[in-house]
Amino acid sequence: MAKTETKNGRLEEQILGESNQLFKLSMASEFSEAALLLVQQAKRCIQIFSHDLEGPVYNHEEFIRALTKVAHYHRTSMVQILVRDTSVAVKEGHRLVALCQQFPSNIQVRRIAEDYKNNRETFLIADQVGFLFRNDPDRYLGKVNFNDAREAGKCLRLFDEAWERGGTVSDIRRLFI
Repeated sequence: MAKTETKNGRLEEQILGESNQLFKLSMASEFSEAALLLVQQAKRCIQIFSHDLEGPVYNHEEFIRALTKVAHYHRTSMVQILVRDTSVAVKEGHRLVALCQQFPSNIQVRRIAEDYKNNRETFLIADQVGFLFRNDPDRYLGKVNFNDAREAGKCLRLFDEAWERGGTVSDIRRLFI
């Protein structure tokens, strides 16, 4: 995995809730690294707003292990995922789909409502202060910061609004017969 670096530091040196440095990202591997680092350090909550569960970013065993730890860290910890389309992820056996099926009470998933289908951005919010953000789901260009409550709050407001209007995701639920 490529190491993301700026003149003032490296991504893997950032501390959630402490390091307020903006990193510009331009490759899927950088987004994957940033998502993993944010989730590994999170303790309370993770919110993901995604178009298709972004396999190159979220479909890695290490990321799934870290997300599982957050979901089980404390009884009040939560993982919430809003997704537009799960069909490809379900078809291809995305690890995040399997995790949602395994822990439906700890990891909640909703479908993005029609009102928000035109939103192009995708993002991950960690403990309400760290964020990973892309303007366009078709291009890996964006940013990450481990301690910017203001920017993370903007994403969180959009997430909470969309969450309230979101619908059920039936193709992720495992059927027991």
